[in-house]
Amino acid sequence: PPTVVEVGTLSQFAQKTGEPAWVLVRHSLTSLVDPEVAEAFDASMEALRQRFTGWQGSPYRSFHRPELFQMIFDDAYRREMLANGLPPTPPTRKKVEPLVPYTLEHALEDLFIEETQLRTILAVLRNKQNLILQGAPGVGKSFVAERIAFALVGSRDRERVKTIQFHQSYGYEDFIQGWRPNEGGGFALRNGHFYEFCRRAEADPEHDYVLIIDEINRGNLSRIFGEMMVLLEPDKRGPSFAMPLTYSPDSTFHVPERLHIIGLMNTADRSLAMVDYALRRRFAFVTLDPGFASPSFERTLCGRGATPALVASIRARVHEVNRMIADDTANLGRGYLIGHSFFVPRTKIDDGEAWYRAIIEWEILPLLHEYWVDDPARLDRVRDLLLARLSDA
Repeated sequence: PPTVVEVGTLSQFAQKTGEPAWVLVRHSLTSLVDPEVAEAFDASMEALRQRFTGWQGSPYRSFHRPELFQMIFDDAYRREMLANGLPPTPPTRKKVEPLVPYTLEHALEDLFIEETQLRTILAVLRNKQNLILQGAPGVGKSFVAERIAFALVGSRDRERVKTIQFHQSYGYEDFIQGWRPNEGGGFALRNGHFYEFCRRAEADPEHDYVLIIDEINRGNLSRIFGEMMVLLEPDKRGPSFAMPLTYSPDSTFHVPERLHIIGLMNTADRSLAMVDYALRRRFAFVTLDPGFASPSFERTLCGRGATPALVASIRARVHEVNRMIADDTANLGRGYLIGHSFFVPRTKIDDGEAWYRAIIEWEILPLLHEYWVDDPARLDRVRDLLLARLSDA
């Protein structure tokens, strides 16, 4: 059998001979393997050489650390390590606290939907694996999506819950894979957010992962998803359905079986085209309604300084405005209702009337002006209704 040598010694010997260290290893193993195995070894080592050609860290095994494993899944971290190398001594590690279990009860805290609805949404997501939460402005889509994701994975594990946002310039190269400029003035094949997240989930097959896509209908969905449109289907997950990628035709890619997608869609954005029907067939759709009637709405506001009378006034006035919006089926409809999130304070309410009027004047009325820009009479009636003194309500 060949002599076993330390990596550092082999590297020093390679420098003297001019041969890459892996070539020397390969030559020492030639007598032990058949030609096909030798060829596969050559291809694998060449791929590693190309990937880590800029490595500046120590070759000695005593310096190898778990950071090297992180480089496999984290592009930004890998680029940093390739540019700067590992520190000469292991860094001081912070104590990692164990993740606290996240239950359905945790998800329902400050959530303005009923427990039965939340259970239904979770069941649909587990079954379909792809879900779109749609609703009017201010119904808390992002807030609800994160709570659903944490409840599904069972903890507030940010490694297993990732959020990205689509926009009109977002493309396949950002989401899956594409050629990008590098520091040397050339181009390098870079993996996108979805690709990297899939690989992270693939390395941890015992746990669920959730990707949240905000503003999912703002992007060109066919262009962004590409061949992934097929692999998103629940019955086409896993290695058995792997297929080549546009920029990597010689390798294959698949979507892990326990990766879930939650897309968020604003139903009141006039600038958006209809959702691609190919994507619509692969997603379940859940509509979130304003939660003003929820007991949690009053409990949350009163816990931050609002009075029951103020909460009742908000409910009555916004309910009337939302009725007018829903009845205007020619121009608006239920997809344009005013959501409760506008009225959920992040800090303590000291002056209820001043706080309420600021929301109406600077957030609600500008939105309603967009709705009824061609109907000033109706806009005036709504303004008078919303800005009437609370004591007159």
